[in-house]
Amino acid sequence: SRSRWTTLKAVVSTQSTGVVHLLRDPRAVLVSRMKTFHELYDGNKVLGPHVDGPMENFSNEYVGQAARDLCGHHVSNMNHAAEPWLQGRYTRVLYEDIAVDPVGVARQLYQL
Repeated sequence: SRSRWTTLKAVVSTQSTGVVHLLRDPRAVLVSRMKTFHELYDGNKVLGPHVDGPMENFSNEYVGQAARDLCGHHVSNMNHAAEPWLQGRYTRVLYEDIAVDPVGVARQLYQL
C-alpha cells in the first residue's frame, strides 16, 4: 500500500538505513500457502474459501486469481525499488539463493 511506502521512505530518508527486499518465486509462495494454510491470500486479505483436502481441490480460477494478485504485488514492489530515494539503499535477495547458499548471501549483505 502507499502508506507502507511513505513510512519506509521517511525511515530511509532520515537514517543511515538500507532496504533488503526478500523475494520468493510466486509459484513456490502459492504452493506453500496451499499446503500450509489451505487458502490463498494477498497480504492479509483471504482471496477465497478455506479448501480442505489436497491441493488438487483448489479451482483453477481461485489459483489463477491468487497468482495474478501475488505477481501484481511483486511487480508493484519492484517498481518502487527504482525510486530515487532508494538508489544505493536497496538490495533484492532471492529466497531461493538463501536456500542454496545462506552463508554466501549473508556475506554479501554484510558487505553492503
